[in-house]
Amino acid sequence: MEVTVFAQQALCGLTNGMAYAMFAIGLTLIFGVMGTLNIAHGEIYMLGALAFSSFVTYLGINYLLAALITLALLGVAGIAISRIAVLPLLNSPNPLLSVLLSTIGVSIFLTNIALSIWGASTVPLEFPLRGGIPVGAMELSWARIAISGVSVVVIVTLHLFLSRTLMGRKIRAVAQNRIGARLVGINLDREYSLAFGIGCALAALAGILSAPVWVASPYLGQSMILTGFVVVIVGGLGSIRGALVVGLLLGILQSIFGYFLSVYYRDAFTFAVLIITLLLKPGGLFQR
Repeated sequence: MEVTVFAQQALCGLTNGMAYAMFAIGLTLIFGVMGTLNIAHGEIYMLGALAFSSFVTYLGINYLLAALITLALLGVAGIAISRIAVLPLLNSPNPLLSVLLSTIGVSIFLTNIALSIWGASTVPLEFPLRGGIPVGAMELSWARIAISGVSVVVIVTLHLFLSRTLMGRKIRAVAQNRIGARLVGINLDREYSLAFGIGCALAALAGILSAPVWVASPYLGQSMILTGFVVVIVGGLGSIRGALVVGLLLGILQSIFGYFLSVYYRDAFTFAVLIITLLLKPGGLFQR
């Protein structure tokens, strides 16, 4: 019985970890290319969940179309945020601190926008398929299967985009050597905005995938941004592979810890992992 429960919690944690990884990869991409942290990343995640849920529940839009509209809106919003609140500060005396403070302001602004539209209430969303697939003595819901499946497809697509396409190679070139990229004619501001927009779209996608499992509300992003930073720091700043591996492992460990010990101390466990990692390997497990 204990083995079955353990396996069930591990599978549930794996789907949570997929959402963590998707969110953290977006954060990592922005940091790797621009060298800055986006504090408003959690609010983009929250808006993704709320907008998607509202399109489906209140407007009756098809799930796939609602997801595409949400991704397009928040991807464009990410590009706009980069142009208004990030790029003008990259040449300041302390760009990391300046952008940090600027995106805190964006985070507060987006939270208040969400509160003015949706209030403090949650937006319900039912997954169109009930039930799930039996796995031994347990059942894995279709919603969690969808999270895992879509996450795998998106992560593989992102890898192919960054490694095989001209736009992706330009982004990697900027991340590896900005001066060299500028010398060969790459427009840094354009690549910065593109990377920021893709990162925000990944955060929104994590919110879309989480909406059927975790109830969407204007405060959903606050806990996610903390977890995302833990994943990024433990995995190694700028390491997409680290964000993926640590996101999956953290999801599994959180689920098992929460079930067998206490869900109330799950966040304490998460930050204990962060502290131990910083003590033993300050650069993260997959330091670039």
